[in-house]
Amino acid sequence: MALRFAFDMGTASLGWAVYELDEKGLPARLRNCGSRIFNDGRDPQSGEANAKLRREPLAMRRRQDRYIQRRRHVMACLIDVGLMPEDERERKDLVQLNPYKLRAHALREALPLYHLGRAFFHINKRRGFKSNRKTDLSENNAKESGAMADAAKRLSERLEREGYETLGAFLYARQKHQDVRQRQPVRIRMDADNKQELYEFLSLTANAGGGI
Repeated sequence: MALRFAFDMGTASLGWAVYELDEKGLPARLRNCGSRIFNDGRDPQSGEANAKLRREPLAMRRRQDRYIQRRRHVMACLIDVGLMPEDERERKDLVQLNPYKLRAHALREALPLYHLGRAFFHINKRRGFKSNRKTDLSENNAKESGAMADAAKRLSERLEREGYETLGAFLYARQKHQDVRQRQPVRIRMDADNKQELYEFLSLTANAGGGI
């Protein structure tokens, strides 16, 4: 005897039924039926999907892995073209050099190749990120992008007004004062007091590839 299986699939349930068919292929008798109710996979208090608790740490690990992979690739390229030494101990010694100072001095004087490589590697380390995912084009992200665009414009005008040829020269000027109390940070954390300046620094790192 021919049978027909029917299913009703919902977001948190599954209904099923088994029919016996007659000679014409039409349902003749219900043999059995039932349903299964599943947990909807959400936190009962917050209502957020439990998968989010796994997805966010996974995304963080992926970003970290890609960051490390990118640094290794850049270092391999720098070694291949002679801008970094092959010896690991020599590369570690170069970490002691101030990359902002190297980037500023490279505008006026020739640097040793390894010093130039140190500056390039630092730019790669501090480079920004611009997402092209459609899911990132939400209303809130659009507002953030507008604030970033305004900050980038203010920063460009400031560099031109104050006579800085590159971002590296601008950053070095913030930290080169002999008096430690007069030095300004080159990396800013988010808080209520410096949110506007933070956007300028985010636009800095996002465009770090535009000049040494």
